[in-house]
Amino acid sequence: MFAGELRKQKAFFAAVDGIALLNALGAALAIHDPAHAQEARLLGTDTRMLFLGVAVVVAGWILVFRACDLYRMRAGGAKEAAAVIRGCTYAAVLSLIAGFLIHFDGSRLTIGLAYVFSIPAVLLGRVIARSLVRRIYSNPRMTIPLAIIGFNDVGRYLFDQVSSEMTFYEPVGFVDEAPEGRQYHGLPVLQGLSSLTELAKLHPCLE
Repeated sequence: MFAGELRKQKAFFAAVDGIALLNALGAALAIHDPAHAQEARLLGTDTRMLFLGVAVVVAGWILVFRACDLYRMRAGGAKEAAAVIRGCTYAAVLSLIAGFLIHFDGSRLTIGLAYVFSIPAVLLGRVIARSLVRRIYSNPRMTIPLAIIGFNDVGRYLFDQVSSEMTFYEPVGFVDEAPEGRQYHGLPVLQGLSSLTELAKLHPCLE
């Protein structure tokens, strides 16, 4: 269930990135082509081929983002921002090279502007996506209390992984055979499997 939820999140963030990139391209065309001459030339081509070309470009950028680990980074922060800048830069350079190789009749300045706009567009899109996901998971009807069996390296690693992701799981404590009285990041370490009964009373949906 946990892995499946992460896959859904990654697909959602990829869709949000795609929308952000289309908006960046639209803004670049609006600024660099106010008379709509370039837009008219593009629309004068086969519509299906135009949509296919745009889809291929966006898909290519998303594949570059995936190579930059952007779909493993969804919690924000400086590391994700740096990866967005790096991904947009690589994708823009590859787009320019591909356009040159296929003799694409388009403005390189438009691609440059799209690159400039893509960074804030993607970052803003991810802020909105995170806010939406967290809002959904904060609903008490969605939250699932999670008790971690074993206060050892594996148990602590599991807690760190769950805590670092946006999930509907909410760790409520560790259960271990060692004596009580210890804590880990504010969570209690309870002694014996019998303590699961106590946790279950406090958290009826305990997993």
